[in-house]
Amino acid sequence: MHYCREYGYSLWEYVLFHEGESILSYIDEIYAAIKESIQRGITAEGELPGELHVKRKAKVMYENMLKEHKENDIQTNVAIASFAASEENAAGGVIVVAPTCGSAGVIPGVVKYLEMKKVPYEDIRKGFLVAGLIGLLAKSNASISGAEAGCQAEIGVACAMGAAMIATALNYEYKKIAQSAEVALEHSLGLTCDPVKGYVQIPCIERCAIFALKAINAASIVDIMPIETAKVTFDESLLTMYLTGKDLHAGYRETAKKGLSKVLKKNK
Repeated sequence: MHYCREYGYSLWEYVLFHEGESILSYIDEIYAAIKESIQRGITAEGELPGELHVKRKAKVMYENMLKEHKENDIQTNVAIASFAASEENAAGGVIVVAPTCGSAGVIPGVVKYLEMKKVPYEDIRKGFLVAGLIGLLAKSNASISGAEAGCQAEIGVACAMGAAMIATALNYEYKKIAQSAEVALEHSLGLTCDPVKGYVQIPCIERCAIFALKAINAASIVDIMPIETAKVTFDESLLTMYLTGKDLHAGYRETAKKGLSKVLKKNK
């Protein structure tokens, strides 16, 4: 942000300047891969691999949406897109890691949201650039690993990426983009990573949909918020997330030994 102030860049221009024009064709590949993963997810049926015998839900959700004539309902479409991409990940399909496989359903939900808001693709592409920037900041300055810092480092960062992507695509100024990412991450702090039996299925798939919607809410709140009242920066939230992750008991960091996974083991 200091660099942008000094040289008059927006955040997406900052990324483009340092990465070069070639990154735009890479973003186009990412966009295409996300769209394809959603399409595959809403047409595939059957069980996901593994001993949990989890049935795919995205196709049924999509069909139910059509039956109920909710094609124009944004929240429903976002959830379906997130489920579709997340189920593709759980099935070993091609997905876009953003920032991890387990949290890869958030950005597809955000993409669906921006498309339904009729945001021009050029602006969506700018959003991708800044989402990547947020993810790289998290990876460099903290963690994006559930094994190291809990699910807050995966789904929380994905949510921050999604909020920043929305804010960028909707042409927020850079302070509000950063604050959108901060709000998304701040309200993901302390989230544990307790996948049932270690599969990226329960609660991971559903969680991606919830946090795609949360990214939309974070950006929407910041849009109407006076930015000068913000007391916590994204960098401060990121550091807090990392320190919180270090304090989490190891059983809550991607081991499937505590939390939700332990409860389901008992009830089985």
